[in-house]
Amino acid sequence: MLVDISTFKLLYSSIYFFTVSLVLISILSIEIKKDLLRQQKIGNILVFLPLLFLVLLVGLRDYNIGSDTYSYYEVYWVNGVPIILGQEFIFPFIILLLKYFGLSYSSFLILISFLFYFILYRALFKISQYFYSNVFFIFFVFFSFFFSLSLSANVIRQGLSLVLILFIVIPLY
Repeated sequence: MLVDISTFKLLYSSIYFFTVSLVLISILSIEIKKDLLRQQKIGNILVFLPLLFLVLLVGLRDYNIGSDTYSYYEVYWVNGVPIILGQEFIFPFIILLLKYFGLSYSSFLILISFLFYFILYRALFKISQYFYSNVFFIFFVFFSFFFSLSLSANVIRQGLSLVLILFIVIPLY
């Protein structure tokens, strides 16, 4: 059961609207209760709702969504690229491993989507710790960027590498 392009856009917009609603409710509750520390703890929990939906949506997308998705399917999944050390070996290794266990290409997309959003969450959490801010608000800001969807669905390797760089360059606490 793959999500087609029109349903994908509708669900992505719905997740965004859901996140906006949660952010507005969080901001109002901060204004009413004046308890910023408690809101940071609640934000650590609230961020997982849109993240979970995004992992599933981006991972279960149709192969024609995103510029690289179908290319990866043809080149890596159907034709099979050999693992050559010294060149790119992680993606072919992951695909060979998933194929060995009899899993589909959608499982590859779900795994990459999970890695992308998990690393993104860890990077945003480090940013929130460094600046003493709410990780949910930082996630919302990142989610609002025009390139957010493109990083997760269009450019698979580049998106994953960029969130890894973001995670690495944030100072450790």
